[in-house]
Amino acid sequence: MVTSKKLNVVLDIGKTNVKLTFVKSDNNKTVKSFITKQKNINKFGIKTLNSNLWLHDPHHRTSCEAAQFMTNLIGDLEGYGLRISGITPPSADDNLPDWATAIVLISPLEPEFWSVFCESPEWCDGRSDPVDRWSKRVLSEVAAAYDGVAYFPFGGAPFHPFYSWAIRSGAFCASPVAFLADGTAGLFTSFRGAIALRDAPKVVLAPPPCATCLAKPCVTACPASALVPAGYDVAACHGYLTGTEGADCLNNGCAVRRSCPIGSSQRPPAQSAYFMSEFHK
Repeated sequence: MVTSKKLNVVLDIGKTNVKLTFVKSDNNKTVKSFITKQKNINKFGIKTLNSNLWLHDPHHRTSCEAAQFMTNLIGDLEGYGLRISGITPPSADDNLPDWATAIVLISPLEPEFWSVFCESPEWCDGRSDPVDRWSKRVLSEVAAAYDGVAYFPFGGAPFHPFYSWAIRSGAFCASPVAFLADGTAGLFTSFRGAIALRDAPKVVLAPPPCATCLAKPCVTACPASALVPAGYDVAACHGYLTGTEGADCLNNGCAVRRSCPIGSSQRPPAQSAYFMSEFHK
C-alpha cells in the first residue's frame, strides 16, 4: 500500500542518474531510497525521470507493477553502464535468503560502462581497487532500491559461485579455452556482481556463442601459447607480457579474448589496457 503519511523527498542528481530518498517529515527517518535513470529531455526546466516510482509493499505488487518494476531495474542498470547478463533460480547450496527466487548476474554494458565509470569518484580519488569499490557502492544501492541483496565476485570470503551461476543461467558457456563466454560480450564477459531478487526479471538474453562457432579462433590465438584448450599457464602469460612482444596484449587486451567474434569490437582499448595493467602488476 502507498503510505498516507507526509513524506519529504531528497534528490541527489548526478549526470546519468538521480537518487531519491523519501523521509518522514516528523523525524527525518528514511522510508525508502530509489535510483532512477534520467531521460535526456527537460520539461519546464525539470528533468523527467525514466522510472515510475511507488512505495508499494513489494510482497503485494500487481502484475503490471511487477513488470514496471523490472523495466525500471533494467533502465537503472543501463544508466550505470551495466546490463543483466544471466538469471538463474537459487539452489539450496547458494546460501541466499529464503525469499530470493532469482539470482541476477550483472555485467558491464559495453562500450558505455567505461565512460560512466571514469566519471565516478572511485576512479578519481587515486585509491586502490576503484572498479571493485565502484561496483560495490553502485550495486549495493541498486539492490537496496529493488528490495534485493547484492553479491560480488571479489572481496574475499564468503566466496560466491559466479561461474556456476553463469552456467546454470543458460546464457553462458565454457569456451574452448575454459573461460566463460556469452552472446553479448563473448570472451570479454565479466561480472560486476549479482543481485538476489524476489521476482525474476523477464529479459531475453542472447544464447551462448561457442556451440555455433565453427572457426574457434580462440584455440590458437594466444601468441605465447599460454592460454590454450589444455589449460592456462599464468606464468608463461606474465613472462610474455614482460617482453616487448607483449605490448599488443597489454595495450589492447588479451589476444585470445579479442579473437572471439562476439563483443570484442565493443570493448574500449583504454578499458582493456587498464585491466591488463592490473593483471600484470
